[in-house]
Amino acid sequence: MKILVAFESFFNFINSREVGSYIKKELQEDTVQMLPVIDGGEGSVEVLKQALDARYEYANVRGPKGDVVTARYAVKGEFCVMEMAEACGLNLVDPDERDILNSTSMGLGEMISDSLNKGARDFIIGVGDSATNDLGIGMLYSLGARFLDKNGNSLRPLAKNLGFIEDIDLNGLDKRIFDSTIRVACNIDNPLLGENGAAKRAKIKGASKKEIEFLEESAIKFTDMVERKLMYSTKNFPQAGAGGGVGYAFLTFLNASIQRSIDLILEIVDFKTLIKDIDLVIIGEKLDDFKDSPSLEIAKRAKKFKPDAKVVFIGEKIKEDFKKPLEIDSVFPISFFEIDSKKDKDFYLKSLSKLVRQIRNLVN
Repeated sequence: MKILVAFESFFNFINSREVGSYIKKELQEDTVQMLPVIDGGEGSVEVLKQALDARYEYANVRGPKGDVVTARYAVKGEFCVMEMAEACGLNLVDPDERDILNSTSMGLGEMISDSLNKGARDFIIGVGDSATNDLGIGMLYSLGARFLDKNGNSLRPLAKNLGFIEDIDLNGLDKRIFDSTIRVACNIDNPLLGENGAAKRAKIKGASKKEIEFLEESAIKFTDMVERKLMYSTKNFPQAGAGGGVGYAFLTFLNASIQRSIDLILEIVDFKTLIKDIDLVIIGEKLDDFKDSPSLEIAKRAKKFKPDAKVVFIGEKIKEDFKKPLEIDSVFPISFFEIDSKKDKDFYLKSLSKLVRQIRNLVN
């Protein structure tokens, strides 16, 4: 039996590669393939590197708190795949040390600059699982932009300074960017402003209610200033809030496009060909319903290109009135909880192993 394991990161405690590796071990099958869903979280670059037969490159960059971290990305010729989380990920900051107002996306810009130096010109950049909420000013700063206060002084590219920016100097932006193609990968509609905007989502990054209000006000001031200066706006684009607003910076200043992560990865790995040899697809993610679910998209394409393949879903029980989509043969519920210790994580993985054994019995 040939099995495909395709998981999205279970935000904040276990990444897609780790889940896939664990399930592969539990199934004890040599014919298990892993396909973590690219959402910017950990594991995506590793899988795409293998799919593309690319090489790893490493760069010492600034993390979300400004300390030095080593970020990894994959390159093949001019093609480059990177994850924002490598430089600015939530996993790089201990929960009790998160400081959203002093966070910066500078490391992402440094990673892009490093890859440009190594010949990259065609980018896919995942922006999930970030610890920052600076609307990408840190990234832009590392690429040569400068942000000025009312007196013309350059401000540090931190989230707390967004509301004090009165002008932008773009003359120093790395011109190689404009000879490049950038596709930003994002799995969810994440607006920049409003009830479901970047500031509201900063709660999971450790932001207090007062900080969330400050970030929202700062984002409004900053985007209004940008609109006056550039005479256009991308702030209402459905995914401008991705990566703590870094999606807005990509759209507004770097001529990037934003695409659904799942569409990009399935294109890169040639899913139509891949699924032809697969007998069982195991998908999973943490979600409230199946609307815009990457897992459901995989299920739909699996059934389209290989109708006799079985598709099973592992995930949290989503709603009492939940109805299983037609493309999914079986659903295996599991409870998600915050991982605070190795003991918690071991308990979660043991629960997962029980489900894997049930799946084996189902398909055998």
